[in-house]
Amino acid sequence: MRQRFLSFIAVLCLAATTVAQTVVNLKVADVGDKVIFTSSGFPKAEPTDTYTLDKLSLTYPVPAGSDRIFVWDKKSGNLASTDASKVSTSWDISDSSYSDIAQVKIRVEHAGQPVSAASVDLKDGRRTQSQLLDPSTKGEVEFFCVKPGQLKVSVTYKSKGQPAGPITQIYEVSLKRTNPVPSFTVSLSDDVETVGLATSTPGSVGAKGIGAGGGVAPNQPLPPAKSANPFGTFLVYLLGLGVAVGLGLFAMKYMKENGDKIAPKLEQLGVQIPKDNNDPIPDPGPVPAPVKPEPPQKIMLDNAAPDIIGGAAPSAQVMMSAPPQPSIPSVAVSGPTLISSDGVQLPLEQGDNTVGREFGQSLSLTGESTVSRNHAVLVRSGTSVVLRDLGSTNGTFVNGNKVSGEVTLIPGDSVQFGAVQFRYEA
Repeated sequence: MRQRFLSFIAVLCLAATTVAQTVVNLKVADVGDKVIFTSSGFPKAEPTDTYTLDKLSLTYPVPAGSDRIFVWDKKSGNLASTDASKVSTSWDISDSSYSDIAQVKIRVEHAGQPVSAASVDLKDGRRTQSQLLDPSTKGEVEFFCVKPGQLKVSVTYKSKGQPAGPITQIYEVSLKRTNPVPSFTVSLSDDVETVGLATSTPGSVGAKGIGAGGGVAPNQPLPPAKSANPFGTFLVYLLGLGVAVGLGLFAMKYMKENGDKIAPKLEQLGVQIPKDNNDPIPDPGPVPAPVKPEPPQKIMLDNAAPDIIGGAAPSAQVMMSAPPQPSIPSVAVSGPTLISSDGVQLPLEQGDNTVGREFGQSLSLTGESTVSRNHAVLVRSGTSVVLRDLGSTNGTFVNGNKVSGEVTLIPGDSVQFGAVQFRYEA
C-alpha cells in the first residue's frame, strides 16, 4: 500500500513539472547579436538572466511563472515577444516580430549640466513608467521595453527648495532608426541643483596640462592663472611704440628720396600731390549752402487724449496699436490635443482631463497666477471634447468668449485658462 502511494506521488510531481515548463523551438533568420529572456508581463528594467542566441534553431525551455518570451536584437535595439501560452511547439522570429524598443534614455539638464535630483515619468501607448534621478545617475535615467510612437515625458523637480514642474515634452520614436538606444534631453530653465562634472578629461585636447600626460586629474580645478607683471607689460608697450616710430621715419625718408617714383603711382590712385611748396592748392569749388533741417514730424498716435488748452487744437494724435499676440504653430496631431504657444502637444485622455495650478492635475499649469487651483475640465468621449469651467477666478474662454456652461470644442478653437492660451486640434 505504501509503495503504491509513493508511486502515485512521483507521477503527480512529474505531471506538475511537465505542465509548469513549456518547451519552445525558436527559429531566427540570422544569429547576429541576440539574447533570449522570459518575464511575467512586460519588464520595466533590463533583465539579468539572459541566454545568448548562438544558432538559427534552438530548443528553449520556458521557466515556470513566465508568461512571455522575449528576443532582444541588440544591433537594432528592438524587442520581439510572444505569449508563451499561445506558442504550440515553435516560434519563427522574423523582422515583423519586433514590436517594442528595448531601451530609451532620458537626460535632464540645466544650463548644460546634469540635474542632481528629479522624478521622470515616461508614458507610451501601453503604460507609464517612473524613474528617479540622483547624483549617482548623473542626470540620466533609462526606461526598458517601450512601445514605439509618441512618448510623453514629464519631469518633476525642486527649485530653491520648493516643488516645481512638471515640465512635459512630447517625442516621437520608431522601430526604424539609426541609434539602437534613442536618447532625449529635457532642459530645465529654473534654478536647480546640478551634478558638477569636469569639462575636460584625460586625453582631451585643451589647455596645456589637460591632455594625455598633462598631470591634471579629472574633476580637479585648474590652477589659477598667473597675473601679468606690470613692468614687463610697460616695456613691451615701449618696444612696440619704438618700432612704430622707426617704421614711420623710414617711410618718410624713403618718400622724400624717391618722390619722383612714388608720385606717379599715387596720382594713379587719385591722390593729388603738389609739385613744390609754391604750387597753389586746388580750388575745391564753392562750398554748398547748409541745408535747412526739416521740422520734426509729429508723432501720430491713436487713442491719446487731445491736448487742448484754452480751446486750442490738439498738439498731437496718438496712433498706437496693440502688440501682436504670439501665434501658435500648426502641427500634426493624432487625436484631441491642446497645443501651447511654444508648440508643445498635450494629448487629451479619454474621460476627465482636469486643468489647474495644483500638482496632480491632468494639465498642471504651475506658476501661472491667473489659473485657479481647480480651473476647468475637458471631458473626452471618443473624438469629442466638451469644456466646462469649474468656477475659476479669471474665467475660461473659447475664441474670446467666456465659458458659462459646457462648450463642445471644434478643431482650431482658441482655448484660454486665465491668461494661458492653447489651440485645440483633433
